[in-house]
Amino acid sequence: MVTSTSLVTPILALWISTPPEGGINTTGEPGVVEPEPTTTEPLIRDPDDVVDAQPTQPQPGGFGTVSNVTTSSNVAAPPPPPEVDEASAAARSEAGLRVFAGYGRSDLANSQPWDHGGAAMGAMLQWYPYVTKRRRFGVGVELGYAYQGLVRRELPALADPTIEAPFAKSKVQQHFLDLGLALLLRPHPSWFSIQPSAGLGVAFYTDRDLYAGDRYAGFVGRSAAFGLTASLAMCTAWDIVCVVGGYRWTQRVDAFGALDGEPFSVPTQGWYAGLGFDVLRVYARLNAQPAAR
Repeated sequence: MVTSTSLVTPILALWISTPPEGGINTTGEPGVVEPEPTTTEPLIRDPDDVVDAQPTQPQPGGFGTVSNVTTSSNVAAPPPPPEVDEASAAARSEAGLRVFAGYGRSDLANSQPWDHGGAAMGAMLQWYPYVTKRRRFGVGVELGYAYQGLVRRELPALADPTIEAPFAKSKVQQHFLDLGLALLLRPHPSWFSIQPSAGLGVAFYTDRDLYAGDRYAGFVGRSAAFGLTASLAMCTAWDIVCVVGGYRWTQRVDAFGALDGEPFSVPTQGWYAGLGFDVLRVYARLNAQPAAR
């Protein structure tokens, strides 16, 4: 038979062996556990010591690492700068040598105006020492030579039928040399340009049989006269192919009547039109460079 005394004794022994929550203090009573005293001396840093200012790099992991950042924006990026043709920018002068052929007519102060006509041809050497950066405008000089045939095949009969005409047709050749100012206008850099020019020059005449001032006439001496000229060329295909036209006026040339020997002056003026071809620009185009120095 188990008695109450035999049960109380083991329970009391178990309660004594199990410490209460919070431990036992130094007095042996249950309560808050006091920390053991430390024997380590406090760390005192020398003020002359150099402290590494670099922060300690965090270890990978933890809250994560950032390897790259991608952002997006609706703002358009600025366009790249235009490419500059270094060869074109370096050569700011141009040159051309245009030859042309066509037809022209002249007025020699006869009752029938513009009665002499014939072949017109020539050559123009142009040099533009100043050309704008985009090659839309240039100023230069021009040296030109032009040939103009002056022919009239049917001449009026003489008032006196008993007198024989000194020649059956009027035929003279005019050679014109000029030096002047040339302009270059390019609405399109490759396919269209306008090239006006104007100059002063001298006209020389060959042959003697000329019907002028409603009379049979001949020239005196060297048959030369001072003159003015103006021309216009509209070109395409890098200024290679052109439609050209122009006007020439010459001072009165001293002449004499073929029948009576009476001296008089012969004024001449004329126009011409034709097609031109620039051989120097062809050479420049084949070498893939602007026609420049």
